[in-house]
Amino acid sequence: MESNRDWREIHPDFNEYYQNLWKEHGFDYQTSQKWKEVLKEKFEVKDFAFYAWLRDEEHLISQKTEQQNNDRSLESIIDDNIAIFKENALKEHKPKIIKIRNSDFNVEGKKVIGIDCNSDCHFDIQGSNIKVKADEEAIGIRVSGGVVTIRNNKVSVKAGQSNNEKNQLESKEVNQTTFYNDLWINLLNDKKLLEENKLVLEQIAQNNQVNWINTHLSFTPQLIKTWQSYGFTFEQTRDWINIHAPSDQEQAIQEPEFYAYLRDEWQLSPEQVLNDNNIRLEDLRKQFREYQQSQQLQAQIIQPTYGTPGSSKGGNN
Repeated sequence: MESNRDWREIHPDFNEYYQNLWKEHGFDYQTSQKWKEVLKEKFEVKDFAFYAWLRDEEHLISQKTEQQNNDRSLESIIDDNIAIFKENALKEHKPKIIKIRNSDFNVEGKKVIGIDCNSDCHFDIQGSNIKVKADEEAIGIRVSGGVVTIRNNKVSVKAGQSNNEKNQLESKEVNQTTFYNDLWINLLNDKKLLEENKLVLEQIAQNNQVNWINTHLSFTPQLIKTWQSYGFTFEQTRDWINIHAPSDQEQAIQEPEFYAYLRDEWQLSPEQVLNDNNIRLEDLRKQFREYQQSQQLQAQIIQPTYGTPGSSKGGNN
């Protein structure tokens, strides 16, 4: 029976969230499996909307794709239709679609304040490149610690910096808004989406934590939070860890403060430390310990002291 089928046999990424999305787009287990058989390594679980468009708008079912593959390379068929899909299908179907990269979020998903598309789509973006397509005009936005709000198909930017003048960005009419990353979220004006948001963020968090663990098995949730508290993304952390031999990486993951010191005080990158023969980590560690001691002494000097009653301390003159 359909309900007893294990969709992960088709693809390991077929969790319950994606199963429901595929079913909502008209795919059952058998048709989903057929698409996987035809597309092979080109098959992507997250591309359900694209496959539904091929089926509905281009009348390109999996069997037809298989037949066409005899005359043209499957790669060219898929690539050509993806281009058409991106240019035309989103406008025809009229959903607002947002693409979010898993690595843009920390474990708690704190960089997303909320997704509420009954009326608004509100995002807190930190250091992300956002490309907004307003009608036919492409607008590139660079936001640092800013807030992007999409309201009634209008986009505005607050408390951030952009490549364009701020007043040119406010209240732009948009047909499509895309964050060019990995995870597709269909933003439909449907209360059901509000219930799904939590699942999406949980999935983002899980995927992100897997990335950290794949860097080194010793990464615990607490260690991940500590690195993030020093402003490191997963990719940046991975680059710092990888400058070490495998035998030294266990120690390296315990020292986020040291690598923050190299980044902030010395303006060093992992590539510089790895490739510059004049840079010695032993010397930098020694200077880091001296830096820590000076910081501790400075903190003691500026810390106020309070005497006990009757003593001369505490500012009695």
